[in-house]
Formats: sequence, structure tokens, C-alpha cells
Amino acid sequence: MNTSTVRQTKKAIEQEFTLHAPEAQAVLLAADFTNWQQRAQPMQRQSDGWWTVTVTLPPGTYHYRFLVDGQWRDDPKCTQRAPNPYGSQNMVRIVSPEPRKGARAAGVTVKGFQARPEWQPVCATHAEAARPRTSAL
Repeated sequence: MNTSTVRQTKKAIEQEFTLHAPEAQAVLLAADFTNWQQRAQPMQRQSDGWWTVTVTLPPGTYHYRFLVDGQWRDDPKCTQRAPNPYGSQNMVRIVSPEPRKGARAAGVTVKGFQARPEWQPVCATHAEAARPRTSAL
């Protein structure tokens, strides 16, 4: 069985990519799943300076970077990296399969289900996980 057949049979999972770049005019998500710059995904500016985009990916390991106003930028929240042929590093996102429905799991709630930390992608999937929170007095 070839790799593409295996990837097509696994359930795709929504992944949110975020970057805080309040000064930016345009931010793109470029990745191996977008054929890098050929089909880079435009990110949407939020009022608080965060840029977000949600993509649906089957389980697997993916490399990505951000293009901010035409300049390559790292994801500061991503600790998993891999060298690229241009002398810098790609960010690495690992998408793990969702746990079975009804499975008991402790940890973080992602897209409506409880998941164990080891099921989470290496890089944050929710902007809320990375955004600073202010409490109402």
C-alpha cells in the first residue's frame, strides 16, 4: 500500500495556525501541504494583532513556515523544527488521529473533545492556547 492511499483513508482533522504580527499587512501559511508558495494559504487578521487560518489535514507530519509581508518567519510557539535546504528551519506540525468517541481522556479540549496531551500536535492548534488572557475585574 502506498503512502497516499494510507493518508486518504485516515480522517482529516482541523488544524488552526496562528501568528501574532500586529504590524503585518499580509500573512500566508506556506507548507508542504500547500506546495509551499504555490498555494500558500492567506491568513485572516484578527483585531488583536493575531493572524489565523484553519486547514483540514489527515494524520501525519507536516512542515510549514509563515510568509509575513514577503519575508519568511518562524512560528515562535513551535518547538519542533527541522532543517531545510535554505539554511534555516521549518516548523513541524504532527497531526495525530482523534481518540475514539467516548474514550476517557484527561487533558485539553480541542474542537469539542477531550484529548490526552500526547494526542495533541507539537505546536499549539488554538489561538486561544497562545493568546494572553485578561481577566475581568
